[in-house]
Amino acid sequence: MNARRANMPSNAHLAQRGVALLIVLAALVITSSACAVLARLAWSTRAAGDADRCTRVADDLLLALDAPISRWLAEQARGIVLDSDVTEPAVPVLHDCWRCGDDSIEVRITAWDQCGMAPLSQLHRGSPLRLALPDSILEVVDRIGAADVQSPGLDVLADRVQSEMEWRDTAVFPVAPMASPQVFGDQAVSRDSRADPVQIRPALGALIATHNPPLTRGSARRRSFLAAGGMINVNTALAPLLEAAMRATGHAGLTHTLNSRDKGRPSDIIGLPVGSDAHRLQLVTASTCWSFRIDIRVNRIHRSWWTVHVFESGSWQAAQRLVITE
Repeated sequence: MNARRANMPSNAHLAQRGVALLIVLAALVITSSACAVLARLAWSTRAAGDADRCTRVADDLLLALDAPISRWLAEQARGIVLDSDVTEPAVPVLHDCWRCGDDSIEVRITAWDQCGMAPLSQLHRGSPLRLALPDSILEVVDRIGAADVQSPGLDVLADRVQSEMEWRDTAVFPVAPMASPQVFGDQAVSRDSRADPVQIRPALGALIATHNPPLTRGSARRRSFLAAGGMINVNTALAPLLEAAMRATGHAGLTHTLNSRDKGRPSDIIGLPVGSDAHRLQLVTASTCWSFRIDIRVNRIHRSWWTVHVFESGSWQAAQRLVITE
């Protein structure tokens, strides 16, 4: 009996073993937690590094896209004819998708004709062009006094919109309609369509022109006319805007023009500037200002830019480039 008791661990020994076990368990918990934290840190660091790399790839691609934009402006921009039922004066320029190693890349370029929009200088109260715009757009324009700003650019309008709590949900930069890209390569390209921007309300940049007409380095008289006037392209403007512009300039032939557009034929109507010196308006058949939204997606990184190109002194010039953050 005494021998069996001698072989049995004492309470003190059991307590010591229990404490040792607790210490081991605590050490395991701490070690496991530390490993989990280190793993998350390593993953975060790797993800951040990958995001930075994808961002650099997108920025490099942006510079490469100057070539297709310049080619499109030189070869196609002046001959664009849009159907009479379009809701925005927009044209797809490029939408490609491909794989480069482990990267899935998508590039989209969409052009908006600023001569197919209502010039800001023409949106003063009482202007017939206001009849062609949604009330939501006119409310914002009047509230921020956009018609009184000389060639502000969408960045200035965006700043003013964001400063007004009531209008912070107003879309400033338009987005391209959803469409399937042209896929290159044999490998399947993965893309998350849920990440594509969706236009909920009419965007300011799709309906009002910030660089129509563009400022020029010509004579002071020419600069004065361009700063106050505006142009409406009869081949790209929305039907309500074209109707208002033709009424304002006293020109007929709206039905003929719209029918020609639906058949893919450009109209030959040219309207000389009419009206007072402060509010001159001219009908044209080709545009001198195009805006482009450039969307580049590299894996999960999505970057967007808004650029404006004007035709000046016989060639197309880049007038503005903005990063889209909304």
